[in-house]
Parts: sequence; C-alpha cells; structure tokens
Amino acid sequence: MGADRAKGAAQIQELLAFYPEDPRLHYAAGALLAAERKYEAAMAAMTRSLEIAPHFSQARFQLGLLAIRAGDCARARSALAPLLDLSLDEPLRHLAEGLDHLLAHRLDEAVECLRFGMIVNWSKRGPDREILSLLEDIDLMRRSDREDGEPAGRASKTASSPRRNVH
Repeated sequence: MGADRAKGAAQIQELLAFYPEDPRLHYAAGALLAAERKYEAAMAAMTRSLEIAPHFSQARFQLGLLAIRAGDCARARSALAPLLDLSLDEPLRHLAEGLDHLLAHRLDEAVECLRFGMIVNWSKRGPDREILSLLEDIDLMRRSDREDGEPAGRASKTASSPRRNVH
C-alpha cells in the first residue's frame, strides 16, 4: 500500500465488499486504523477477523496490543490468553507472555519475554517496530516508578491492571 494510507484503506474496503469473510482483509484494515491511532475501530476490525478465524494468532496478538494501548486490560487479557498455550518455538507466545507481565506491572519479566520473543521472531520477520516502541514505553514506566519511589519492575498493588495506559 506504500505511504498512501488513505488509498490503501480504500483498496481494502473495496476488497472487503467482494470478500467480506476474509480475515486477512479485516486484519489489514485494523492494522491501518491502528497506525492512525484509531484504536476502537482497529479493535473492531481485529475482532471481526477473529470471529471469522479464531486461530489467527497475529490478529489475536494485535487485538491484545491494541487493547493495552486503549487501556482495556480485560479485553487484552482475553485476546492474549489463547496465545499463552502456543508452543515455545512460537514468537507470539513469548510476546503475549511479555504483554501479560506488562498488564500485571511486572516490568522486568515483560521486558525479558518481549526481547526473547523478538529474538525468536527475528529470523521470520526481523525487528518489530511496535515491540521496540513498547520496550521504550516500559523503560519510561520504570524510570517513572523509580521517581515515584516504587521499586522498578515489581508488581504494583493493582496487578490486575496496569497503573498507566501504555501509549
């Protein structure tokens, strides 16, 4: 689709008119919406992709990541849970574990899993800008925790949800 997102979005919508049950098209639409930070619409597209193809792991991971970005911890956990059962050679398992640790505000464990997931994934896709950006966000959270006097990397009292939205 190149740099012209509007043209790409229009092309995807045209294709969806002909192939409304193609989960890859809903995923692509969601990815474009996410790039524009339209998280609710992106989550709706990813959700539709998963309704069509429940085992579409990449869509499931992206839905979890989007839900975290939107501050919806319950939705993130629900989306990511099936990925935690993937085999150990699957990068998405480690990346989902990293997000699960992030949701519990276990920052050290989150970083470890996210980095390992990127290493496992490296041979398939190369570095993932979204995960690199998330690691930068976690570093900011760690610094903020130290400034607040909370031990960095430890689970907070509200481990059932992150203390801050990750943006």
